Amino acid sequence: MTRWLTQSIGRRIFLGFGFAALVTLAVALVSISYLRGVGQQLATVADRDRVLQTSALELRIALAEESDGVRGYLLSGREAFLETFTRGRSTFADKTAALRGLIQSDDDDRLLSEAESLHGSFLDVANEQVTLHDQGFPGAAVFLWLTGGSEVRTSLDGKLDDLVARQDKTIAAHTRNVKGEQNQALAISLALVGLAWVAGIAGGIWISRGITNPLAYLSRTATQIAAGDLTLVARVERDDEIGSLARAFNSMTAQLRDLVDGLEQRVADRTRELKTLEQLGRAIISGPSDASTLPELLSEHVPVMFPDSRIEIRVSPDQTLFRYPDDRDPVSAPAWEWLTSMSESLVVLPEESLPWDGQPAPVATLAAPILDEETKEPIGGIHLSLRLDPDAAPSLLPAVQSLAAQIASALHGARVHAQELAHETVARELALAGQIQAEFLPDNLPEVPGWQLAAMLEPARETSGDFYDVIPLPSGRLGILIADVADKGMGAALYMALSRTLIRTYAVEHETQPGLVFAAANHRILADTRAGLFVTVFYGVLDPTSGELTYSNAGHNPPYLLSSRNGNTIQELDRTGVPLGILDGGTWQQRTAHLAPGDVLLLYTDGITEAQNAQGAFFDEDRLLEVVRASAGRSALDIQNGLIAQVDAFVGDAPQFDDITLMVVVRRSAEAG
Repeated sequence: MTRWLTQSIGRRIFLGFGFAALVTLAVALVSISYLRGVGQQLATVADRDRVLQTSALELRIALAEESDGVRGYLLSGREAFLETFTRGRSTFADKTAALRGLIQSDDDDRLLSEAESLHGSFLDVANEQVTLHDQGFPGAAVFLWLTGGSEVRTSLDGKLDDLVARQDKTIAAHTRNVKGEQNQALAISLALVGLAWVAGIAGGIWISRGITNPLAYLSRTATQIAAGDLTLVARVERDDEIGSLARAFNSMTAQLRDLVDGLEQRVADRTRELKTLEQLGRAIISGPSDASTLPELLSEHVPVMFPDSRIEIRVSPDQTLFRYPDDRDPVSAPAWEWLTSMSESLVVLPEESLPWDGQPAPVATLAAPILDEETKEPIGGIHLSLRLDPDAAPSLLPAVQSLAAQIASALHGARVHAQELAHETVARELALAGQIQAEFLPDNLPEVPGWQLAAMLEPARETSGDFYDVIPLPSGRLGILIADVADKGMGAALYMALSRTLIRTYAVEHETQPGLVFAAANHRILADTRAGLFVTVFYGVLDPTSGELTYSNAGHNPPYLLSSRNGNTIQELDRTGVPLGILDGGTWQQRTAHLAPGDVLLLYTDGITEAQNAQGAFFDEDRLLEVVRASAGRSALDIQNGLIAQVDAFVGDAPQFDDITLMVVVRRSAEAG
């Protein structure tokens, strides 16, 4: 009996242990299956956390691209920056849609919606500043962008940080729930086998600890990484799901670390380039207007912008502004010929074919033309090759294009400065010529008893093709002269000086024969000039005693003789031959007219009759005749001033197109003394 009991106890113990072992095994199998599901669930949580972290970082990268694109376009005006801005905007929209598919709460959805709203405000500010820049206010656009754009971006970064923080809290809470479910499963298992096999309990505890400890470690590591410490590595040496989870977690952390490091480096590089570009622009603005210090400024700033590059800058026809390093071989002639024939920039990666010779590129190469600001034609170029990191070549292109634009602006400013200097020189010369020409005109008109003379000349430019003169002749007569060269500017002024000198010379030689004066002067003009110009002239010899006027008219506007004896009738002193300087051997008839006391002789050039107002109407001969008829009984100076006032009132604010010359001769009546 004792033996049986012993055997029975032993059997029971054996069965108990066997049952406990079976129960423990069953529970262990169930627990293992359940824990495997928990591990997979945790892996899913980790994958989702990695996607959330990556999407949030890519949102920041997209936002940085948008900001850099807008700022680059506002500073340089290059369309390539707008492409960067558009690419960033598209990436932001895609990653926002991806995040919306991952978030699990209304609060998270609200935060994402607020971020989208702030991003819309950010895009509105960017578009407003681009529009302001395109309307011709780049300085105001940059200032408003640095204020309004930065404020909106700061708010948007804050919303993205809040969203990521909430996701981290949600993931941590989910991890805690899973751990609670796991502990509950273990408690049930322990309750079922509590009186069973001690080894099963110990094994269960050992198994649970082998799972929960790594999970807790992973949870703590995830919390530290979420706080910004990307240097941590989860050290879990296992080949199960937890080991896979740890390896996936480490891979995600490494990718994030690489992305952040690359982003920080790119941001630092772009910041350095933009800062150097700004310094270079200020130095160019504050430097000499002729851009004489441009090579020195490039030597000072360009190596700082592109420290790991070989760079050469040339302008047509064959001037090297800058080469770095100094001892490098010049860029080949075919490369420059190709570059100066293109208006678009180019990036060639290693082993890609170079467009100018078809050979594979040994290193990453960038080529950007320097375009004339007015014609947009190439006037030079920038050739840059990277000695390190060829993958950075595309990101350097905007800075190279901005540098090309700054050089083009400096060269354009130098050209404008040279043109201004040349213009000032010409203006001074023209002003001097005008002063010399004015000295050809009589300083004072002669005072003749019984006669009044008045004359004026108002040039349309610095110099004039019109002239007038009163020539005292030996016999007491007066030579009355008015003329108009058929051109304007310096050539007409020189032609006028020659014509005046010749006419004055021959007027003394042929005192009473205006026709012979014209013939002699005409022959000399044609012999001494090849300009193809001609001059219309009215020249009359006045006898102050008798009032007889002997004249010839070489194609000039007929002067008007207002007679006080016959009801203020007007006589035109018509043309008696062609203008001087056209036909050698020509002849000019002589005619006579008589000025009685009270008569008025008015001589003028076509600058009066062809004066135009803003509507394009001419002052014309009819208005001139009205003024002449109304001039009876007035002094010569009053007639002159009254006529010029009428012309000025008619023209108004319209510009003067031709020289205006006027001479008035009045024979005073007996009543006037």
